[in-house]
Amino acid sequence: MAMNLAPSHWLTGYSADSDGITIPLTALPGLSAAEANASTGDIRKVARAICAALHAAYLGEAEADRPQQMEISRYTNIDESTDTTTRTYNARFVVAVGEEEVVDEPSAGA
Repeated sequence: MAMNLAPSHWLTGYSADSDGITIPLTALPGLSAAEANASTGDIRKVARAICAALHAAYLGEAEADRPQQMEISRYTNIDESTDTTTRTYNARFVVAVGEEEVVDEPSAGA
C-alpha cells in the first residue's frame, strides 16, 4: 500500500468544507457526546481523544507508508502510589525554515 495523507484516511468519517471540519465521535476513542459538547464539554478529553486517534492511525500504517515528515509517539507512565497513568503524546513535524508549512514527503524511491 502507498502512503495516504488524506485526513479521512487517518480519521474515519472526517469531512471538510469551506466553513470548517467535522470529525465524528466514532473516530475519537473514549469520547462521549457530553464530553465533546461545545459549551459544556471538557477540552482536555477532546484533546486526549484526538491525540489517541491520530496515534492509533499512525501505528496502523505500515512503517513504509508512514509519513517521514510527521511522527506521532506515545509514552505511558504508571504511578502505582497514586493509581494513575500518565500518557504523553509527542507529535513531530518537519517544517520549512521560517514557516509553519510541513515540507513535502520525499518521492517514492528517493
